[in-house]
Amino acid sequence: MAQSWYTGEMSFKHEQSPRRRAFSLVELLVVIGIIALLVGILLPVLSTAQEHARSLKCMSNLRQIGIALVTYSTRNDGYICPAYNLPLPPGTPPGATGVQNYNATPSQVMEGWPIILDEYGLLSQGANQDINTVLYCQDTVDIFGCGQGQTGTNPGNMMGWTDWPMIFPNGGGDGGVKQGIADPAFGNRILRTSYWMNAYNPIGGQPGNLATADVFYTTSVGVGPDPNGQYCRPHKMSQLAEASLVVVMADGVYMGRQSVTNGESNCRIGYRHRGSANVAFADGHVENILKSGFPESISASDTTTARATKASINLGHCTVYEDTRIAFP
Repeated sequence: MAQSWYTGEMSFKHEQSPRRRAFSLVELLVVIGIIALLVGILLPVLSTAQEHARSLKCMSNLRQIGIALVTYSTRNDGYICPAYNLPLPPGTPPGATGVQNYNATPSQVMEGWPIILDEYGLLSQGANQDINTVLYCQDTVDIFGCGQGQTGTNPGNMMGWTDWPMIFPNGGGDGGVKQGIADPAFGNRILRTSYWMNAYNPIGGQPGNLATADVFYTTSVGVGPDPNGQYCRPHKMSQLAEASLVVVMADGVYMGRQSVTNGESNCRIGYRHRGSANVAFADGHVENILKSGFPESISASDTTTARATKASINLGHCTVYEDTRIAFP
């Protein structure tokens, strides 16, 4: 109740609740349309951001692997970590002549560079075939890329993974079936990895002259003999003319010199990040390289034009050779 100032009479004031106004159908459709538009704009941005985050994580993996490789060399009188070591008789020095180390039998276990680095305590790994480690890019295609032999032309194979240590259960060497194996000599663990290592890997028949062919970042120590009775021997960091240009590791599967590009037969580089690959160099730094700019090695089957093109890509740029000045090995 309230008193009127001019009559002195008491009166009641009725307060009315504010009216609630509902959305009309048109307004509701407009709001839904705006939300849909925002979602359409933001989803690609979020997807791109997620891809970028995975690529950055991959680069971080490669940086850690690159540092591990540099540390390995520091601890081993400058010797570079092998792509893998082949079993040698007790007391036989690595690369000794007159010893047939490689025989491609089902029983011959190859530990591989991930096992070597892990044994040195340079890579902290998880359980068997763990995909949440520095050895595994999160954009890896879930395929044992070289499990049935070489990668062929399926791009998914190049972007797949490999298990170490491994055996060739049917024999046949590099082109044969591969299989991961938990071996007691290497801790009964299998390390799943999705990175390629730049290595001279002349398995599958007698290699060429190792003295002139062995010019890549590292090698498969113990492979041989060549026509001169020589075996692949460990490399030293001092052999690298320009460590900042020599490719060590990249998105990809297995190992070996890279003589072809993606889309051709038996490419081992996996361009997982929108047509580009993350690459680690011998000095430990990491870059992202487009497929068109990835260095290639010279193949014996290349035409003169192809050799000249590959040489122009390698010289003065990043390279798969230990000496950036090499055009025709």
